[in-house]
Amino acid sequence: MRSFFDAWPAPPLAKFLKLLAGNGKTKPIPGFNRDQNFDVKCMWHDIANAPFDRDLELAVIDVSGVRAIAFACRRVVGGWIKAETQRRIDLRPTHWREWAKDT
Repeated sequence: MRSFFDAWPAPPLAKFLKLLAGNGKTKPIPGFNRDQNFDVKCMWHDIANAPFDRDLELAVIDVSGVRAIAFACRRVVGGWIKAETQRRIDLRPTHWREWAKDT
């Protein structure tokens, strides 16, 4: 069964980055600075390229705007799981980046 979000393709990366930085209608993600020089580990990537073998930070775009998921996720065949519990989660992320490990 198709969900509401299946009909909406992921937006291009440039549009996503503009949304992250804020446009007056949505709040930017804390710590995101569009003009900052990023290293590869903190850059957002298109969800189609998400790897299966590591913890990831996911971002979603919904009616309330752009938001990052607050817990580490892992890609599995057919969807996503919460990394800590290994339980399936129902979300349609648009972008991903490496999960920042606690030090």
